[in-house]
Amino acid sequence: MATGRMEFYAQSLMQHTNVSFVLPNDSGMEDSQDPDCYEREPLHLILLHGLTGTDTDWLYWGEVQKLAVKYNVNVFMPTTGNTFYLDHGYPGGNYCTYIGKELPEYLQDTFGIEMTRENTMIGGLSMGGYGAIHVALAFPETFANCIALSSAIHMDSIAELMRGGVEDVLPLEMARHIFGDPDQLLSSEKDPRIQYRKLKKEGKKIPYIYMACGTEDDLLNANRKFAEFLREEGAAFHYEEGPGRHDWPVWNKYLDRGLRHIVARVDVPSTRGVVSRAQQIYSRFLGRSSRDDEYGDWADYRAKLTGFITEHTAAGSSLLILGAGKCNDLDLGKLAGHAGSVILSDYREETVEEAFRRYGLEPSESVRFEASDYVGITDEDYIEYTDQLLAIMEKLADVPGDSMEEIAGDELDRMEELLEKIYASNADYRIDPALTKCDYVVASGLHSQLNNAFRGIFQYVKKDAEERGKKVRFDDELNKFIFQITRKHTDELVDRFNEALFDAAGKGVIYGYEESIIYTPQGARSPVIGTVDGARQAGEKLAGRDIETYINCLWPLSRRRGIKFEMTICYLPVEKD
Repeated sequence: MATGRMEFYAQSLMQHTNVSFVLPNDSGMEDSQDPDCYEREPLHLILLHGLTGTDTDWLYWGEVQKLAVKYNVNVFMPTTGNTFYLDHGYPGGNYCTYIGKELPEYLQDTFGIEMTRENTMIGGLSMGGYGAIHVALAFPETFANCIALSSAIHMDSIAELMRGGVEDVLPLEMARHIFGDPDQLLSSEKDPRIQYRKLKKEGKKIPYIYMACGTEDDLLNANRKFAEFLREEGAAFHYEEGPGRHDWPVWNKYLDRGLRHIVARVDVPSTRGVVSRAQQIYSRFLGRSSRDDEYGDWADYRAKLTGFITEHTAAGSSLLILGAGKCNDLDLGKLAGHAGSVILSDYREETVEEAFRRYGLEPSESVRFEASDYVGITDEDYIEYTDQLLAIMEKLADVPGDSMEEIAGDELDRMEELLEKIYASNADYRIDPALTKCDYVVASGLHSQLNNAFRGIFQYVKKDAEERGKKVRFDDELNKFIFQITRKHTDELVDRFNEALFDAAGKGVIYGYEESIIYTPQGARSPVIGTVDGARQAGEKLAGRDIETYINCLWPLSRRRGIKFEMTICYLPVEKD
């Protein structure tokens, strides 16, 4: 790893300025590295300081050196003073142009690196969080991703304070110099909302935005407000918050989480021409799709569920459908005609795109997609889990022994530690306010999926081993071992999800869950455990809630295997204070 600080003459600023840097350009510190991140060329991050800060803040107060090595990211930290990284329209005052254009070009020439849109991101804290968003939207051809922490993005408050002649964090004359006429601020491109809408109207690529803020931060409401704006615009973004103030513990924590989130999204060439087997398997898991016959098989269930929704929601109201997917279980055409607006919420946009095509609809203000993560476990977490599961299955296939523990005891211990670490790091994740508020919220058959990814990945790892000619022994025992660890956390995930969905509903909730599984032709029934754990908790959580009405129906999960779910679909009115 190399660190340093350099001074050079910036044309945009008409003066010499400083840039600090961290380059993970050697093979040391293996214990701090994420090996998968070294399968590719380094990514590049331009990281901005906050008000009164300088280029060395992240070096001295932050954990940027550790994170640069961990994720194989070159980090460049410029200094611009208290400018909010804006162009001021006169020679020597073009700070946005400096960060978004001149600096990347200079870094490429000086360090001999290639900074493409795909491998370059921008980030920052407070004033730098605002600057990261502003510069990313001003130069979307330079940056594909943005990390904005505790962003000073309170444009409405700044305009109001300036109109009233009130000094806040910024001296009044400084605020006027930076932001100009307060009556024009909110209609200018100094407001990122104006920038975003302009890019969207022009059909340009818009950077992905990761945002985070502490719940005790005075800027929390401003960050929530901007996240809400991004949701309404259908933006590609991720927002999270957790305990903490406007300080370095929050910024270090969420720079780590933000880098992990972004790194998992970035698709750049591998230095070795290969991707790890864990990444390949996880990509196959993400790329899974529902079978073509589900739409036909589920016709009766789709009609009953859709009819129940239209019967218990007012015509012209707003409807939020959680876990929408391809809408195999809902008639999107009928719901679009019934409701005033429909939001299809899902983790993966590509599945919802298939729903639009199937029902002959185009995304619009009245029917649109909204990206939502109900769990908060990252792609990087799942890849690390997949890698550990591969290690266990390799041993179970290749090493003799009479029990799973005898063969792979150490690996099993590491797996349990890994899963507990993943859940612990996710303990502060909150879905709210990630869900748009609507009159009615639909969540049917979704609780059983909240904590099921680990067991879904298990099937793909097992299939990969079998395709490579390996016989995995004790696979049932291993499956149960993983289930016993993950199910301990299902209760908390269901509670968190329920809190968010009931809070998002203004008038009522359509709530569906599996009561039991029917295996035909024998007709045997089994309680909802195993792969649909979460449904049991969903039913239990309704105790004490006012259920206005409900129906029971059958959901034919697989006609080929003769498996059906007995479903309970209920309507719960929501009373708001």
